Amino acid sequence: QSIHNVYPGSTPICDEPSVVPTCSPSTAAPTVVPTCNNNISPEERQALQDLYDSTDGPNWYNYYGYGIPWDFSHSIANPCVEGWYGVSCSPDYHVVGLYLYYNNLIGTIPSTIGQLSSLDSLHLNGNRLYGTIPSTIDQLFFLQGLYLYRNQLIGTIPSTFGQLSFLFDLILYGNQLIGTIPSTFGQLSSLNYLYLNDNRLNGTIPSTIGQLPYLHPVSYTHLRAHETLM
Repeated sequence: QSIHNVYPGSTPICDEPSVVPTCSPSTAAPTVVPTCNNNISPEERQALQDLYDSTDGPNWYNYYGYGIPWDFSHSIANPCVEGWYGVSCSPDYHVVGLYLYYNNLIGTIPSTIGQLSSLDSLHLNGNRLYGTIPSTIDQLFFLQGLYLYRNQLIGTIPSTFGQLSFLFDLILYGNQLIGTIPSTFGQLSSLNYLYLNDNRLNGTIPSTIGQLPYLHPVSYTHLRAHETLM
């Protein structure tokens, strides 16, 4: 069994349905049930619902005006096929992007965000998020862009973010983060942009950050310019 011509907003097409016998007498016609999986996993669904519940989902804005509101009222709700706003999916029904910037999210980022195991872009900037940054984000192995700027986040930056080897953009400015810049950031070999200004960080910039091969010179210069303000 396989699925063809699938993209967000489309209806999956299976090669052919499976024939599953029923408990009826043998003379009865079998029940035909399609076997292709055309929805996100329960873990990803739970992560989306937790984000919705913890950030006042019913009062979110739809910043760009396309897509439909998130709806968990029925168990087979499908964000990929139904086109929930701010959600981007892969052809095999994994959530790969959340684009919820300036959407009036008010609350905390749930730890279950780490269950979105295929996520490569997380845009939650320009909201009213508070609390700490969940360390479970380090479970998002494929993450390339993390945008949490212009919120009210507190606490330290998780040092385990250094494990995100595909991370290209790490934009956390304009929060109330404290502590030092983790030395593990020197392991972010794909990092191109790093903006941490307008927080309450202290200490110095780890020397290993200046050795990152793809870090944009403007990004590093900007970081150095704000070092005395940390």
